[in-house]
Amino acid sequence: MLYELKPINRSDDIYVYWESFDRHPDWKLYEKYNDFIVKNKGDGKFLNYTRIKFKTQTAYNKKNIEKEDYLESINFKIPIFSQRFVECFKNEMQEELDFIECDILCDGNIYNYYIGKILKTKKLVERQTFDEIILNDGTKSERLQNIIYNMNIDENDFLIARDESIDYIYLVNEKFKKLVKRNNLKIVFGTPI
Repeated sequence: MLYELKPINRSDDIYVYWESFDRHPDWKLYEKYNDFIVKNKGDGKFLNYTRIKFKTQTAYNKKNIEKEDYLESINFKIPIFSQRFVECFKNEMQEELDFIECDILCDGNIYNYYIGKILKTKKLVERQTFDEIILNDGTKSERLQNIIYNMNIDENDFLIARDESIDYIYLVNEKFKKLVKRNNLKIVFGTPI
């Protein structure tokens, strides 16, 4: 069985966003981060000179941010994990995730979290279906209608993986879920839709 990760806070404003997006975004830096973290391109040496910073949306405050072991980023499609998660799994997930420290700004406080750079790719998506829509200017375009996941995938050689062709999709398996539950970490597991 494959799962999506979700924060325990289920408000509409549950995302964190890259700090640069509340000013004029630095698109070159964004591409550099995205290439290294999401697409696994480059050596990441630039991270020696910069620390990635995120801000929370309004659903988070000092009281509830400290309970989250997983955060969702709206800019980068990456998992962000708590210090507790990293302490539990840094050895067990060496072949699954590289952990990159980042700051989460919430209610005027800075919290230490870790981006999980996913190291494995799999064919998680079986196929996508599209429908045709007419835009305001009368031109036709395709709109993603449905994603069909490969639910029969061999889960023995990964705990978390990114889809090999759609880089904004990543899923975890049953073993990952059991490890998280056994360690009483606060992450919600949803069925991918």
